[in-house]
Amino acid sequence: MTAEVAILNTQGAAIAADSAVTIGLESGENKIYYTAEKIFSISDSRPVGVMIYNSAEFMGINWKLIINEYSNKLTEKDRFKKLEDCIKNLIKFLADFEYEYMENKQNEYLVKICLGICSILKNI
Repeated sequence: MTAEVAILNTQGAAIAADSAVTIGLESGENKIYYTAEKIFSISDSRPVGVMIYNSAEFMGINWKLIINEYSNKLTEKDRFKKLEDCIKNLIKFLADFEYEYMENKQNEYLVKICLGICSILKNI
């Protein structure tokens, strides 16, 4: 279970998260690690952070890698007047994101979702 806290006021925000992550093993046991990164900065020059909980992956790709790629693609002209503009830009980046094996990952992810739905339907 992840614990994340955000405290907001008119002057800014403070965010925090625990560092524990639980990984299910094939044996059915769970392994807990206490070194997970759950908070990422979009860039050094932009005061925008991202907190991750639940799955550390998007379409089978680690969020840290995706956020680093996004940060590297931002240029000086990508100054956002509103946080909403930054969010829209990140969502567009995710929609257009291409990784060397993304198409295979998309297919794997789709099969995984379909199998999960079939399993739920089978148990109804």
